[in-house]
Parts: sequence; structure tokens; C-alpha cells
Amino acid sequence: MTAPPGADPAVVVAGDALVDLTPTTTVGGTPAYEPHPGGSCLNVAVGLARLEVPTAFLARVSSDAFGQLLREHLAASGVLPTYLIDTDDLTTLAAVHLRDGQATYSFHAAGAADRGLQPEHLAALPDGARCLPEPPSTSDRSRSSWSRSRPRLRGCCDAKPDAERSASTPTCGQG
Repeated sequence: MTAPPGADPAVVVAGDALVDLTPTTTVGGTPAYEPHPGGSCLNVAVGLARLEVPTAFLARVSSDAFGQLLREHLAASGVLPTYLIDTDDLTTLAAVHLRDGQATYSFHAAGAADRGLQPEHLAALPDGARCLPEPPSTSDRSRSSWSRSRPRLRGCCDAKPDAERSASTPTCGQG
């Protein structure tokens, strides 16, 4: 499934894009890790696009091999690449470790691509777009305060200006 060329997104999801490394075993029996595209915001964008909601993803994505894996996954899922920001910063890795049947995680994210997403990156969005931070609050004041206190962006943006939005245009969060 791919989005039609030149399609405008109804929703832009902004935030993390990382690679989960899950434990596996090689054919020879050696422990290894298998890479899987991940990150909560990337997963939201993919889910919406697979439901045929015109969706774009606003994120810094590395030019490394893991970044290429993320780009291929987004494209194969129909996510529009309109707001992807190229960077040479490395991709965040989240390694899953199993200990006594319980999963533990180690994140390798210092200076990583998705961690560099800044409020000024929202300038690329169309005029009239509303950004709905995650988690949504019932108070505009606390939602605004929450957004300013975050060192990086995380949320969902409704890319349709109010004048173009219809009752059938999906949004996420509260606003």
C-alpha cells in the first residue's frame, strides 16, 4: 500500500523513530539480535496509514542502515515522507534483553537522530495545522505547559487547517 503521489496528509505524527533489537538465535545457535522498526510515534503513523488515513511522519531519520530500514517500513506502510528530516546522526536503538523470562531494555539514544527533533521543525507544517501533544490534557494551559517543558517533540499533528477539515477527517488527541 502506498499513498498517492502528491497526497496531502490528514494527520502528521511527530516524534520518535527507533529500531528495536529483539533477541534471536543464529542458525549456528549463537545469540543475536533482529532489528524491527519501532517507536510509539512511528507506530501510530504506520497504524493510521494502514487504516488508509492519509498520514505523514515528522521526524529526524538517520542516513545510516537502520534509518533506511525505518524509511522502507514507513513507505511500505503508506506513510507520506513529506516531513522526514535527513540527518547523519545515528538511529536510536532499543535492545531487548530477556532475563528469567522478563524483558528489560537498554536504549542507545545519546545524540541520536530522533532525539534532535525541535519545535522549529514544526514550521514545515501547513498554516492552520494544530499540534496535539501526547498525552492530551483537558486544559489548554497545562497542554501548552507540557509541550514547552519537553526537550523533544512528541505528539500528533492534525495537518488539515480548520477550513479544510470535515467531520470525516480524523484527528488524534484532544483539542
